[in-house]
Amino acid sequence: MKFASLCALGLVSMLAVPALAQEDGRNGGDQEAEMMKKWMEVATPGEHHKFYDYFVGSWTTECKMWMAPGEPSITQGKAEYKWIFGNRYLVEDYEGIFMGQPFTGQSIGGYDNTKHMYTGFWIDSMSTSMMMMEGTLDQTGKVLSAFGTMNEWTTGEHDKTFKTVTRIVDPDTFVFEMHDLHIVPGETKVMEITYKRKK
Repeated sequence: MKFASLCALGLVSMLAVPALAQEDGRNGGDQEAEMMKKWMEVATPGEHHKFYDYFVGSWTTECKMWMAPGEPSITQGKAEYKWIFGNRYLVEDYEGIFMGQPFTGQSIGGYDNTKHMYTGFWIDSMSTSMMMMEGTLDQTGKVLSAFGTMNEWTTGEHDKTFKTVTRIVDPDTFVFEMHDLHIVPGETKVMEITYKRKK
C-alpha cells in the first residue's frame, strides 16, 4: 500500500509539470528536464558520502557502559559495515553482550543531500524503539557529532535528547561515544565503543 501511494505521488508530480510550466510561461519539456536534473543532484552520492568509506569491513569491539557512578562494565563484540543502494547508505550489523544477554543491533547512516546533514538511525534486539539522529562533520573530517531523541525505558521518558560522537583515531581504530545530556555536565558519557579493524 505504501509503495503504491509513493508511485501515485510520483506520477501526480510528473503530470503536474506541464501545468506548472504553462503557468510560468516555460516549455513543459524544459521544466521536466530541470526537475530531473535537480532530482539527480539530490539522489546521487557525493563527497560527503565518502566519509563512510573508512568504516566498510569487519571490526572487533570493546564496549564500556556506565550504568551508575564508578567503573564501567566492559564487554566484547564485533561489527560488520557495508554499503547498500549504490553507496548511498552504510549499514552496521553489531553483535555483543548487554546485561549478560546476547545482543544484536543495526544502524543505517547516510548523508542527506537535501537537508545537508549526516543522518542515521539505530535499532536493536532489546528495544522496540528506533533511535533517530542527525549531525555534522568537523573541519578535520574525522569527527562526526550528532544529536537525536530516544525513549528511555528506565524512566519512562519519551523523546529524550542524546548526543553521539564518532571519532576516527587512525586507519584501523575508531571510537563511538554516546552522551546523556540530562545528567551532570562533564559526566555525560554513558557508553564508549572502541572499534579495531580485523586484519
